[in-house]
Amino acid sequence: MRFTIETDHKVATNPVARAIARTKLQRAMTHMGLRIYTMQDGEDCRQLLEQIGFVLALMGRAGELDPAIGLEDSRVRVIRGALSAINQMSKSGKWDSQQAVALEHGMSTAVALNPRIKQAYVMDAWEKLQEMK
Repeated sequence: MRFTIETDHKVATNPVARAIARTKLQRAMTHMGLRIYTMQDGEDCRQLLEQIGFVLALMGRAGELDPAIGLEDSRVRVIRGALSAINQMSKSGKWDSQQAVALEHGMSTAVALNPRIKQAYVMDAWEKLQEMK
């Protein structure tokens, strides 16, 4: 599954388009979280790591931006830990089930955090990540 969510000015200005985008993001995160369990040690995982990394970076940054959550929130720290595991696995590009525990915990945290972050902060984080690509 290739992770894509089309964005345009409608997502930024239309509440229905934002709700649809949030639902697609939630569905994609759930799918990626399940995919973690089907990977085998040593399997090429670069595409999955890229997808999970983007989503975790998005949710982590949005959580940092939202004053109701913030930089030092334990959920944001869990996401940072999962990003560190992605960094370790990306060096070899091969799946490591010991690192996968951190990824699964990070993804489940991101799934739970998604509906709690104000949409404006998710959009801000999305724009920042798009600039970095």
